[in-house]
Amino acid sequence: MISSCHKLLGWILCMAHLQVLVNGLLGSSWNSIKTPRREIPRNLHDARQLHLDATFNARKQMMKRGHAPHSSTDFADAGDTSVYSNRVHQRRMQELNYSENSKSPETSSSAQSISPLDCGADPSGKTDSTDALLSCMAKLLNASAHGSDPMADKIVNLGGATLDLSGGEYLISAPLVIPKLVGNVRITGGTLKASPAFDPTKFLIEIGEAGCNEKIPQGVCNEFIELDSIFFDSFHVAAGGVFIANTMGATVGPSVFFTGFNDAAVRVHQGHEMMLLFAWMAETYWDDKNFNHSASHSIGVDLQAPDNYINNVIVFDYTHTGVAVHGPANVLTAVHTWNGGGIGILVNETQQVRLLGCYLDYNTLTLVHPFQHVVRDSFFLNTNAVIAPYAPTGGWIPGGSGPLVKAVVFNGNTYALDKSTGWGVNRSIVIELPSTNGSTAQDLPFGPAQCSQFFATGEISDNPMSVVQTQARQTQTQTLASEWFFDFSEQLLFPWIESVEYSMTFDDESDMFVPHAALSPSGTTVRVHTQRNVSATVTVNVAQCL
Repeated sequence: MISSCHKLLGWILCMAHLQVLVNGLLGSSWNSIKTPRREIPRNLHDARQLHLDATFNARKQMMKRGHAPHSSTDFADAGDTSVYSNRVHQRRMQELNYSENSKSPETSSSAQSISPLDCGADPSGKTDSTDALLSCMAKLLNASAHGSDPMADKIVNLGGATLDLSGGEYLISAPLVIPKLVGNVRITGGTLKASPAFDPTKFLIEIGEAGCNEKIPQGVCNEFIELDSIFFDSFHVAAGGVFIANTMGATVGPSVFFTGFNDAAVRVHQGHEMMLLFAWMAETYWDDKNFNHSASHSIGVDLQAPDNYINNVIVFDYTHTGVAVHGPANVLTAVHTWNGGGIGILVNETQQVRLLGCYLDYNTLTLVHPFQHVVRDSFFLNTNAVIAPYAPTGGWIPGGSGPLVKAVVFNGNTYALDKSTGWGVNRSIVIELPSTNGSTAQDLPFGPAQCSQFFATGEISDNPMSVVQTQARQTQTQTLASEWFFDFSEQLLFPWIESVEYSMTFDDESDMFVPHAALSPSGTTVRVHTQRNVSATVTVNVAQCL
């Protein structure tokens, strides 16, 4: 049986190579066809694949040499009855026909994919490659080499021009700059590392220009810039990895890694619709024993713009602040911050921010002057959410000036606080009031008038007593009593109650017409009275910040 299989494989291989030779000779006599080397096939499937690849490369070589292509059926293996293999083969031939026949000499040369090696860069990272990479960037951004129609607002369409780092590590002392008014360009596949001579105020890659297109309604001067599969090492010299200004449709990721940044791994300034996905970042690694954490002011992701999407991003130990959101309508999904204590995610004086399925790992979520935010299905490990109604900047801000908590939803979040009680974190959400001008937090005005439409519901914890919400429910059963007292201070987020609803169920039918009533709440307490002693069960539902 084994001998028969070997004979069959050998026959298929011979037929594959003979087929290539015959088809090449049909068009013209030529010396040889160069095909990629492949491993010896281990089974019939591998042998078939070898045959498909060989015929595909033969056709490609024939076309390059100016020979008329044969029908894709000319390459079909008469002994191969696999419908799947034939369809794959025919599809590949159709793609080849399209790509070869649609190219003219002009467009063929403009489809650029540039390697730093072509510009004389050192892929080992041992010597400075700045001049070589800047030369590559000049070729990459040469607008005259592209004939594509312009993008919006006369932004030059570079046709997908790509700087392919090809797995090399490149030492640079100046940023790679993608200037204003270009789009459809990509940098991929390697490492960029700042040299000791790098300007500490600059980022390794800088896109666009602040204030570059202020007269345009969209306010953007770059479109569709893609950075993926890159390791950014700012080497504790450069400000950070990527700076994006006034750009729409930039994509950073997938598979990007940032370290050594003093300012921010990624900063987005104005513009909108940037996507950051599948990214890892830390100012320094957790095992760096010599790093001075107290002097750090680094930020993993700094969003100073609206409408961005941060998806599957991990900011790890150590980074001073994980993600800082200063613009409206940003969406954070599956963001995990374990950046070494302090603030994991800061949402600062803005509106309409959504946090979905995030993971705060020993780092707080801090919402400053929150207005129209949603925090849902997130996990807080030995940390909590901090609500700061007072905005440090003063003046008008989203929702209005003065202290404010308005239109905020916390729903379905999970809190595990088994260790955090050791450093005073024993509630799922806390209110943080500043102490200024000698005033204490209790003296500052913040009450029902500054809070509306805050809904914290459906929250869960390993310790139910640590969960605070804006709605609560309690039930008491007493025998021959005339007062039921309820204290909701351990269940409610704010120190007041705005709404009380209760029901009373009597044990004895004769008591069913006894008058009863709830008094106005005092702080977080409620009292229900009956005209005389009765045996009954009372259930009270309270709500706040309506």
